[in-house]
Amino acid sequence: MSAHPWQDVLDEARRLEVEDGLSGILRVSRDEEVLLESCLGLADRAGGIPVHPGTRFATASLSKMFTAVGVLDAAGREEMGVHDRLVDVLPPELRPGTLSPDVTVHHLLSHTSGIADYFEEDEDLPGYREDYGDIWDRVPNYRVRDYAALLPLFADLPPVCPPGTAYHYSNAGYVLLGILLSHVSGMPFVEAVTTRGCWSPPG
Repeated sequence: MSAHPWQDVLDEARRLEVEDGLSGILRVSRDEEVLLESCLGLADRAGGIPVHPGTRFATASLSKMFTAVGVLDAAGREEMGVHDRLVDVLPPELRPGTLSPDVTVHHLLSHTSGIADYFEEDEDLPGYREDYGDIWDRVPNYRVRDYAALLPLFADLPPVCPPGTAYHYSNAGYVLLGILLSHVSGMPFVEAVTTRGCWSPPG
């Protein structure tokens, strides 16, 4: 039997750290009790800075899940509906000028809105970029404080298809959902997703 109930998990994480360069924080808790916490790898590989308990990690597209839950929570609160048209719930300055009036919240949630993406990987579609880093030439990332700051990246791009006719993965659609959540909740995005719905304290 292991000396620590989580020793096998910790050993495997350390093996992945050494062999595969795993970086992250392994944390197991029950209610307020921390059962295991281990910082693994480097937060900054170039600078050799190790991960520590306060290290922040980019969540990339995992944030889409949080955005969707926040939007569905807002719908449950009747702040808007999933079948509402965006033009009926977002003012013109908070949506693309090329947005079809038929695009609904559901279209955005299901990647069927047809709006062009600001980082399109298909070279035949509007918004195509070979290098993801190029998007920050137009809107430097240090200036981005909320989703609305990203609107100029795709506000003038023509749609790739009519809404509801095809699946087309869209980062821009989830940017619009983040803007929508902030607008209907009256809160900054981060506050809306961390203080309401499944993230709010029980009771």
